[in-house]
This record gives sequence, structure tokens and C-alpha cells, in this order.
Amino acid sequence: MFKILSIAGVITFCAGAVAAAQSGYLCEIKNKGDGGGFLTSPVVVLFDDAKATATVIDPLILAVAKKPVEARLRKSSSTKWRMNWTVNDVKLRSGSSNVSFSATFNPLKRTLQSRAKLINFANHESAVGGCSALTKQEVQNNRWIKK
Repeated sequence: MFKILSIAGVITFCAGAVAAAQSGYLCEIKNKGDGGGFLTSPVVVLFDDAKATATVIDPLILAVAKKPVEARLRKSSSTKWRMNWTVNDVKLRSGSSNVSFSATFNPLKRTLQSRAKLINFANHESAVGGCSALTKQEVQNNRWIKK
């Protein structure tokens, strides 16, 4: 269900978050498991440096929340940022659940390590991938696809 959403879809729905963003990254992640699940690619992370906040968007967020979500952001080391967010009411085969996400972003290596966990379930999955920096103009003009 989530795989049919494209980079263009991710980019189109981020317009509202772009106004506050100071820097952004387009990350292509690969699920470490069977490739299915809740960690979908691409992931766009927009940082508002002045407020020390981040906004996250990916195909799952687009499908469920219909708009970018704000992530709690904290410095986890001198070179890494840790983000946490939740997507509520994700439809499952047997009802629905909230999905909790955590990610570590390393701006020096331009990598994103992400983990998703169904609330009240033992299941979790992880993914890792590389990120490309978006220029300030790309972030402000919502032009995140480089041709």
C-alpha cells in the first residue's frame, strides 16, 4: 500500500513545513528485514535550526497522517541527532495501532538509521540509508528532486 507513493508525493505534501525549515535532507533507506513494513523510503527530514525541531515526511506518514509530522529532536552525541515521532492509527490486518519511530541522523556521514515499533506489540524493524543535503533554496522553494 505504501510503496506506490513516490518522491513526488513526499515532496508535494511538505510545502507547509518548508517555510520554517532551515536545512533539509532527502534520505533513501533500506529495510534490514524483508523489505516490507513501516519504514518506507524516501524520508525527508527538515530541521528548523532556530527552534531545534525537525519535521519528517515519508510515504507512510503521507498515507496515514496526510501531512508532515513533527519529531522530538535531541543531540545524542557531538555529531549525531536523535529524533522520535509517532504515527497514530496505522491500519493493520487485525485493526490498527500506533507506530513509534526513532531515528539517528549523522550529518557528517549523511546517514539515517531508523527503527519502527508497533505500540503494544513485540514487533520492530530497522532500516539504514544515505542522505543527500538539500540546499537552502531547494528547501525554501520546495524543489527537492534534483534532475
